[in-house]
Amino acid sequence: MKRCPITYDVISDQENYSQRGLHLLSPQLKNLSPLDLSADEQRQEAIARVGKMSKASKRN
Repeated sequence: MKRCPITYDVISDQENYSQRGLHLLSPQLKNLSPLDLSADEQRQEAIARVGKMSKASKRN
């Protein structure tokens, strides 16, 4: 049994998220694919982007 990581609703093996979970993220969102990055690669991406995100939030 597979569950949506957002809503914990039961989903099929072919799905990554429930439709309700996607709608909670954004009403226009119909599909969301997992990233093709390892956990280490995701951390490296986050470190590389943290400065850019901090600068963008200061402008708002």
